[in-house]
Formats: sequence, C-alpha cells, structure tokens
Amino acid sequence: MTYLKKYKLDYFLLTSFFKSKLYLFILLFIFSSCSTSKKIKNNIASGNYDKAISETISKIKTIKNKKKKDEYFLILNETYYKSVDKDLSKIEHLIDDGNPELYREVYQTYLSLNERQNKIKPIIPLKSENNKINFNFYNYDNKIIDYRYKTSNYLYNTVKSLMENNIKSNYREAYYLLIYIEEINPNFNQTRNLIEECIYRGKHNILVEISNDSDKIIPEELENDILDFETYGLKSLWQSFYSKRNKSAINYDYKINLIFKNIEFSPEIINEKEKNNEKRVKDGLKYLLDDNGNVVKDSLGNDMKVDNIVTVRAKTIEFRQTKAAKIIAQVQIVNLKTNELVDKFPLSSEFIFENFFIEFSGDRRALKTRQKRLLKNKFLPFPSNEFLTYNNSNSIKSKLKYIVSNYTFSE
Repeated sequence: MTYLKKYKLDYFLLTSFFKSKLYLFILLFIFSSCSTSKKIKNNIASGNYDKAISETISKIKTIKNKKKKDEYFLILNETYYKSVDKDLSKIEHLIDDGNPELYREVYQTYLSLNERQNKIKPIIPLKSENNKINFNFYNYDNKIIDYRYKTSNYLYNTVKSLMENNIKSNYREAYYLLIYIEEINPNFNQTRNLIEECIYRGKHNILVEISNDSDKIIPEELENDILDFETYGLKSLWQSFYSKRNKSAINYDYKINLIFKNIEFSPEIINEKEKNNEKRVKDGLKYLLDDNGNVVKDSLGNDMKVDNIVTVRAKTIEFRQTKAAKIIAQVQIVNLKTNELVDKFPLSSEFIFENFFIEFSGDRRALKTRQKRLLKNKFLPFPSNEFLTYNNSNSIKSKLKYIVSNYTFSE
C-alpha cells in the first residue's frame, strides 16, 4: 500500500469516527430537548405551572438555538398567564367564602404570585425574532401586607382561645401557630413571650426513679449512670426529664419507675476443648533425587534442589472462661396527677464476661491463624458480681431510651 493510499484510508477512518460521534451528540441533544419539552408540557397539562415555569426558565438560560429558544419564550408566556389566572380565581373564591380561617391561604397565594414574578424578572426582556413577548406584572405588596395582618390577627385570636383551657395539647397547637405568626410577622403582639409560655405549659415534666425489688445490691455507679438522662440524647421540646425531686417547685406530670425485679449471676465456668492439628509445611530445601536415589543435575551440571515439604503436628487445649449477670426489670409509667399506673413494659439485660486462651504442645507451625492469636491471651481473674451488674448499664439505657422515646404521654 502506497503512502498516499494509506493517508487517504486513515483520513477516511478518522473523519468517519468524528462524524459518528457528532451524530450521536446531536441525537442525544435532540432526545434531551424533546424529553425536557415533554416534561414541561406534562406539568402544564397537570396544572403544575410553577414547576413548568422553573424548567422553562432553566432551558431559556442554557439553550443556544434561536428557533428553539423562541418556542420556550412562548411556553413561558402562556404558562405564566395560566398560573396567574388560576391563583387569582382561587383568591377570589377564598375571599367570597368569607371564612377568616382561609386568610392564611389567601396570603400564601399572594406570596406565590409575587415570587413567580420575581423568578421571571431577571430574564426579561425576552428578545424574539418572530414574536413580541409581553409580561404584565402587578404590585401585590399592599395585598400581601393586608392579608399578613389579617392572618396574624386571626391566628393570634385562635392562640388566645387555645391557651384559655390550660390543656397541654392546646398549648402545643398554639405554639406552632405562634411560630408561623413569628415567621410572617416577627414579634406580632409579643408572640415571643407567648411562645415561651406555650413551651413551659405544654411540656410534660417527668420524674425518673429506680426501685430495687431484688435481693441483690445495685451498684451506686449503675444507678447514677442510668439516671443521667443528659447522656440519652433525648431532645424533645415537650418533655423534660428529672432524675430526682428538685428543690424548686416543679409540678411533675409523670413518673418513670425502673424496678429491678431480679439479678442473676451464672457460676464461674472454664470450658476446655482439645484438638489435634496437622499441617504440611515447607521446611527448607532438599536435593532432587531420581528413581535410583541419585541427585539430579541441571543442564549446567549443578545439583538440583526442591522444597522440602514435611508434616508437622501439634496438640492444643482451648480454654473459654465465662460468667454472666442477667437483670430482669420492669418500667412503670405513673400519672402523678391521678397517681394511676398507666403503662408498664418488661426490660431485661445480660452482660457476659468471656475470655479465650490456648495452650499447645508440639510444632507451633501446625497452629491455625486464630490459634496463634489466642496464644497472646492468658487466664484472667473472673470479674466480681458488682462489675458484671454495672456493665449492663449501656444495654439498660438503650432499652429504656427506646421505651421513653416511643411512648406517647397523654394529658
């Protein structure tokens, strides 16, 4: 093949490669554009105008093709006016209803109208070769302010009514209404003071105590650890936990009583397990012999050597030390306003002390990896009953936390 023919062939292959890549890119671009356009039209058809507007604006900012851009200009214009008509019709209906409870929805709709305009303003004017794109924007400020105050006044009066009955659930409902008022109208009629009052009066104050009905001694460290509720990570706006009766005047609503029913200790046990190990290992090199017992030579006349594989054996005794403490308890929830037991849950926990170590005789090379690790261990003195009892702490706290965090305290 001549150089010229080879050059033409390489050029043909190279241009074919780039053409195929270009066609693929164009197809992907067309598919992506069609997919986006279809998605926008689907949102318009389902009345999800704001999503369609956001997607259209995104395309207008990125697309370069003027003809395609003009198409999105028209889509944006049409969708905008449809969304405005929909919201204004909704507001008219809500106002005609005459129900002050709907003020909040009217206010939110005026906000949506305003936010939609602000979303479009940065990209206008829309310059199109074939179409004149007009947007008529309106000043909703007075309407927003008017219904912000109407909403605030109505919700404030609702809050005052809720707080009159001195019911915790009412205070909580009032709190969330006040938070909304604070968001749209900061410190309207001293809402911040009312928010603090609702938190104080809507909260359950819960006393946590430990009782011992078993015949065993509970370590003081265990009690202190369990009653340290700051370590539980229970962050609740509507619950405060106290581990002992505070000297200040706190009106407790509930008591959580953790009652130790029984504490059982297993005996100190040492189990033994004997095992014979056998393994084939490399033990240096040896001369390679032929069938007659003569040393085999290589091509240079040197004696040949191979790995010396031998069988090694060892006898092991694996020891397992165990001792356990099991706690049987009950969690009682008492309503202190009525002195009534309202619920109870079983709670049990077990902590097991376990230690493995090994002794062997024979060739260490016969031991398995785990057995070699156990050689580093040794016999340990068995822990005391008090130590085992205390080490149930984390398990008890975890289970108590689960009960408390999933329990609904009623009025």
